[in-house]
Amino acid sequence: MEALPDLGTLSDQELRDLIRELMVEEHKVSYERRLLHGKIDILRAELQARLQKQAGEADSPLHEIDVDRLAAILGPYIVALNSLPRIALVPLVTMIFGFGLAAKVVLAWLIVFFIVFFNTFQGARGVDPDLIHSARFLGASERQVMRTVIVPSALAWTFASLTPSVSFALIGVVIGEFIGGESGGGIGYLIIASLGSLNAADMMVALVVLAATGIVLAIGIRQVEARLLRWRPEYQTRA
Repeated sequence: MEALPDLGTLSDQELRDLIRELMVEEHKVSYERRLLHGKIDILRAELQARLQKQAGEADSPLHEIDVDRLAAILGPYIVALNSLPRIALVPLVTMIFGFGLAAKVVLAWLIVFFIVFFNTFQGARGVDPDLIHSARFLGASERQVMRTVIVPSALAWTFASLTPSVSFALIGVVIGEFIGGESGGGIGYLIIASLGSLNAADMMVALVVLAATGIVLAIGIRQVEARLLRWRPEYQTRA
């Protein structure tokens, strides 16, 4: 852009001509800018149409049928296993794994698994499709969509179920220790032994230890949740 001449040396007519010339140049630049914006909008629309077509192929009816078919096949078995009272599985687990640490871990896992599974599965299926399409529009691959959109959304549901699952896991461990008796040891055995000797002090100590363990585990889960889900607004506000 050329510099303006010395305005004091220009006559009124020269000033009018200069203003008219600059206005014409301004309209020309504005037209070129609008034309450039129009070309950009056309390119964006074409790219979005291609990505939506690819997303439609990825989310084709065949894909949906496969997912629904898999859920229909495995669903009854999962529901049947989840319908079994966990206490009824204690003798079977004890027969297989004995009275040691493995039996307690398996019992805790059996109690917690289905709670976490159903929440995580629902979270993965309930991802907003607009988020997936936006990620694909920005050029994300299927693996990146899984890692940056679907998994974080499912994790939010997973951690929502982990905190109440702590108490259920402790129930499974204590029941295993009830059944194991002296050979299994642990807090559960201390409670049973305190009941047999009517020792209220030891029983209260065992209950306090269980409560403290639950609090520590819940705090640990919250810390991990805040670390992995730091993108959520509530954790960004705290930071």
